[in-house]
Amino acid sequence: IAFGGVRRKIQTEIERFFLIIILTTFVMLSVISSKLAVYLLPSFPFFIFLPALLLKKFDPTNIWLRIS
Repeated sequence: IAFGGVRRKIQTEIERFFLIIILTTFVMLSVISSKLAVYLLPSFPFFIFLPALLLKKFDPTNIWLRIS
C-alpha cells in the first residue's frame, strides 16, 4: 500500500535517482555483515532531499502533514 502511494508520487528522473540510491544503500547494508555507520554517510543527502522534493506533491489539507 505504501509502496504504491510512493510510486505514484515519484515522477521525475531526480526523484527516481534518489529513491534508487536509498534502496540500494538499504539492500547493501542488509547484505553486508559489518554495518558501520561510515557506510551510511554518503546516502544522507538523498535521505534528506527526497522527502523535501516529494513534500509539495502531498495533499496540503492532510491534518498529519500540517501538524508535522
